[in-house]
Amino acid sequence: MFGGLTGRYDMSVARKRVDRKVQRFPVRLSLHELNSRPAPDSFLVDISSLGAQVEIPQFSALNAPLEFVVRFPWSEKETRLTGLVKWIKPLIGKPGRFRLGLRFHNSFWELDMLARQGKL
Repeated sequence: MFGGLTGRYDMSVARKRVDRKVQRFPVRLSLHELNSRPAPDSFLVDISSLGAQVEIPQFSALNAPLEFVVRFPWSEKETRLTGLVKWIKPLIGKPGRFRLGLRFHNSFWELDMLARQGKL
């Protein structure tokens, strides 16, 4: 908070920058399934080897398990990824739509290899 007359700013209140452990890649890929159900109007919007962001038309609880199926442009087969919901944000101007941050149960190291090969 601002420190009244002194004009000092308390840095403990300021948001701290998160140091990323792995590189993130922005994407916009349709999800084929979400928790074993068809996933119309659902998208993978960001991915790293440790987690992902998805945009979906339904709410999910924090720490809830979430599984999605996506087909990457470089692959002929679908990829199934699972994780826990770590944060949820409603999308401004898009009622009933949410962006969820996931932490994968198992690291998706293949993604880093594909990035080194220039496929991302």
